[in-house]
Amino acid sequence: MFQQILFTQWKSFRMGMIPFVIAAFALPLLAVQGLGPVPEGYEGARVGLQYLVASWQLWLPAFPALAVTVGATAALNAWSWDHKTDHIYALSLPISRSRYAAWKMGAGALLVLVPALGLLLGAIVASVSIDIPASVNAYPTALAVRFSLASLLAYSVFFALAAGTIRTTVIVLSSFMGMIILTAIMTDYASAVVPGFAFDFSAWLVESLLEWPGPFEVFSGNWSLIDV
Repeated sequence: MFQQILFTQWKSFRMGMIPFVIAAFALPLLAVQGLGPVPEGYEGARVGLQYLVASWQLWLPAFPALAVTVGATAALNAWSWDHKTDHIYALSLPISRSRYAAWKMGAGALLVLVPALGLLLGAIVASVSIDIPASVNAYPTALAVRFSLASLLAYSVFFALAAGTIRTTVIVLSSFMGMIILTAIMTDYASAVVPGFAFDFSAWLVESLLEWPGPFEVFSGNWSLIDV
């Protein structure tokens, strides 16, 4: 049964996966374009590293953004057929709903790893295509692992949302965004009424989610291919 679910998702997602694999492979190569040897004025390992890191920073937001896109697309694809048939196919299977969802989630997670493999190959090629200071190393495997974790995390979140109805998804996302907007307004009001009040709930919430030990720290962590 799992093989059939995997094949079904692969068949419906394979054409859409091609652009993601190409983008994942090309992104590290684009990020190191123009680096080459460290230019004059950047002599020394520390200064040379600063030059390489500064150049990489320009492309850094594209990596977590691509990971989220891959995960979200795979999750929506996993449930697309069920929504089109009003979940009749799932109800007709001789297995429990929970096992069916678990197998469907596992099949999609395997497909998410395909673009991560493309990024690993691209990062390896990018690493050997540039000259870096002797005291600096390239970490293509670590970058690919972080990309995989970020993609799987995004896939898990959107898979859970896509399992329900569109109405449920809209309510959950709208409630979350509404909470952030409401707390921002209340913070501004409290700052105006209470002198010295400086607690920003929205900033605290974002920091709690994106900074360690927050659940989404993988998106804001170290995405460097080149480091000491």
